[in-house]
Amino acid sequence: MLDWIIKYWVQIGFGLIVTLITLVYKRFDTLFKEERTRKNEQLKEDISKKVREDIKPILDAYDNKDKEFTATITEINTNLELMKAGILAMYKKDFYNECYALLADDHIITIDEFNAIAHDHDTYNALGGNHKGDILYKQVVTKHTAHIEHNA
Repeated sequence: MLDWIIKYWVQIGFGLIVTLITLVYKRFDTLFKEERTRKNEQLKEDISKKVREDIKPILDAYDNKDKEFTATITEINTNLELMKAGILAMYKKDFYNECYALLADDHIITIDEFNAIAHDHDTYNALGGNHKGDILYKQVVTKHTAHIEHNA
């Protein structure tokens, strides 16, 4: 019976030792994982900070170039609008005169003249021409259509 009691207590003792070793292992493993996670987070933060520091001059230079580019584009667009307005001012007079010449009572509009005035009208509208040009063009179309129908 003494054998049995010693055996029983030895088993309990070994069980407790194994349980204690397992608990200590789990605790150290948890601490190790927490430390590794903390170091990884710190490393990520350090790398991120370094990247932000290294890339800041590049981004600042890009922003400056972008502002310069935007200013240049704005200036070009302004100049284009001014040129477009100037071209329209010169073109408008010629377009009106052509329409008036085609609308003369004694003038018969040829196909070539009609195609040319249609092209001129499209150009006039693309430049931002006003409704007066549209009205004159419609009168030319009406006259040309009436002439075709009358001769058909």
